[in-house]
Amino acid sequence: MNMLDAGQSVNKLKILIVDDSELNRELLASMLEDEYEIYQVENGKKAIDILEKSREEFKLVLLDMNMPVMDGYEALSIMKRRKWLDRLPVIVISAEIGGESVRKAYELGASDYFVRPFNESIVSRRVRNTITLYDNISSNFNDAVMMLSTIFFRILKIDLKADTYEIIEHGDNDPLRECFQKESISECLMGLAEEGYIHEEDYKEYVEFCSIEHLKRIFSDGSQYASLQYRRVIDGEYRWISMEIVRSTEYREDNQQVVMYVRDINDDYIKLLQMAMSHTLDSVGIVSANVSQGICLSFAGKKEELEGREGQSIDSYIEMISKMIPVDELRKNFCQKFSQKNMLKTFHEGKTDISMDTAFACSKETQVSVLRVNVDMARNSFSKEIGAVLHFTDITAGYLVENVPQKIYQKNYENIIIIDANRKKMIKTDILSSVLSEYLKREELYEGWTSYDSQKDVVDSECEKFKKCVELSAIEEGLCKDKQYSFTVHEIDETGEVRLKRYSYIYVDKRLNIIVGVREDITEFSEKRCFGRRI
Repeated sequence: MNMLDAGQSVNKLKILIVDDSELNRELLASMLEDEYEIYQVENGKKAIDILEKSREEFKLVLLDMNMPVMDGYEALSIMKRRKWLDRLPVIVISAEIGGESVRKAYELGASDYFVRPFNESIVSRRVRNTITLYDNISSNFNDAVMMLSTIFFRILKIDLKADTYEIIEHGDNDPLRECFQKESISECLMGLAEEGYIHEEDYKEYVEFCSIEHLKRIFSDGSQYASLQYRRVIDGEYRWISMEIVRSTEYREDNQQVVMYVRDINDDYIKLLQMAMSHTLDSVGIVSANVSQGICLSFAGKKEELEGREGQSIDSYIEMISKMIPVDELRKNFCQKFSQKNMLKTFHEGKTDISMDTAFACSKETQVSVLRVNVDMARNSFSKEIGAVLHFTDITAGYLVENVPQKIYQKNYENIIIIDANRKKMIKTDILSSVLSEYLKREELYEGWTSYDSQKDVVDSECEKFKKCVELSAIEEGLCKDKQYSFTVHEIDETGEVRLKRYSYIYVDKRLNIIVGVREDITEFSEKRCFGRRI
């Protein structure tokens, strides 16, 4: 393994570059070495050997596809099979735009790709965005696992096709953790039965359910969930255990990923999580409640604003948090939908869940968040009372991406700006995708023309026009008259050439007064128009 001497620091994040071309490795290293600690190898075999021993140290792998000894496809396939790609992103290096090789790399689990010759700004931005995105996923995942580990004493990620598994969590309260030492998940599960841990009355059902072929059939038929309740010996006595298996979003025909959760349900108090599990990992707030009695039991999550007090009535809690909904119509609908009366009515009609997407603003000074609110209900088999879990999931980034008019995606804009006109705040971004969640954290004040990096490039004779056109009042007035507001100005680019730029604005959500603005170069287009005609 070759490590670059320049700029090494124990504080820098580590990147592994895998390419048989020393020139390509050095080019990429020179673009990234100021910010990252770079390691280099010349083929996939050496990369796998390094990652086998110390993959936790690396934040990213840049992987060439065509190499001797072991090519990128084989290396990526091994990384996927060994479940390394869940925590370690890979950006592949390709000589073509799109095509079969890139498609195959994505199928094997690659996060992104670069095309040679390298563009330094693209390389730097994609490396930074990919690392940031995976860091957030890892952080959220670890938080979720910590929370779930208080409920489930075993969490496994399983590949049914390969009959392999990865231990996500083995809680301290799992007395049989030592039984999970074999490579095959079917051997581990059958071993529990063969070694006498399963109650004799549940033995046959347990063995049939845990058959790898049986589980394959369940999920290949499109099922999202399967569960089994059985009795198992714990500390010399039999206790009821629930094994719950959820189809992963990564599930594919050749990569049959599922997640297994195992917990003690002998006391039955936590049985409600069977239906709520699909929401738990992403929640920013969780409320458990007794619907029959109409009271909230407990609160957890990342947003303090969503917390109430133990014993508070469901209706008063819903009324309290509804005050953060900035639109009257949505506020009334929210209160009606999640009232105790409507929950009971919904449950008695045979439905066990209620869902609604709505905007929340904790105060006039804070950024509006779009939350998906779900409530899952179940009847306790012992008390016969109806329990519920409310989940609040932040879907702001996805909401913005989905609601931006499709024509925004049809062009490669130079800049994109999202404006919260009510609060006179803005977010500058160069990408509209799931990575937008990172840009939401970089909010700044919208101050008219000084908010635009491009304002210094506007030709002197059009500066006053530009200042007036980008005033928030002018943008809002223009959008009141038409669905789109736009204007053009001439700007001087870095080569000294005068270019014609068009600024366009469209409402993302008129009720919330959220506006998206874009900047594009239309010089070539304008030159094709008839002489003297204005754009």
